[in-house]
Amino acid sequence: MYGWQGDYCDQCSSHPGCVHGSCVEAWQCLCDTNYGGQLCDKDLNMCGTWQPCLNEGTCSNTGPDKYHCSCPDGFSGVNCQSADNACLSNPCVNAGRCVEISQGFECRCSPGWTGPSCSINVDECLVNPCGHGGTCQDLVNGLKCICPPQWVGKTCLIDANECNDDPCVNANSCRNLIGG
Repeated sequence: MYGWQGDYCDQCSSHPGCVHGSCVEAWQCLCDTNYGGQLCDKDLNMCGTWQPCLNEGTCSNTGPDKYHCSCPDGFSGVNCQSADNACLSNPCVNAGRCVEISQGFECRCSPGWTGPSCSINVDECLVNPCGHGGTCQDLVNGLKCICPPQWVGKTCLIDANECNDDPCVNANSCRNLIGG
């Protein structure tokens, strides 16, 4: 029978072209949830289906296959994809410099800091920069080398002049040696 299908002709046939729908009677197109239109081909929940709003924009369904994004401060565009003055909120910490880019902002961190907002302290001691057996201490902004007595300088590379402290008793002179 025309409009019916199945072994016993007891299953209805949906209207030709029915996309997201079903039938109870022949040639119907009863739309599935969130779809509409004569052929159930219009998405009534664009926000839920596609989640088109970026950068924490709020989505509102405005009609079949239509939506509107309400953008948070600092963002604009149909999908809140464009950053407007993204650096106004001073998102970079620890003296990081904010630079606006098309996706929002990027922080250029000062030495000793890393991460998206420059909040992660870099451990400068990982590369063991202290020479001659010096011990490295990672500071909040940089490092400090604790040098053995015979070496000085930021990374313990300068030979200390032990003669400056007049270590020789009853001697005419003191001669500084490298490392002693």
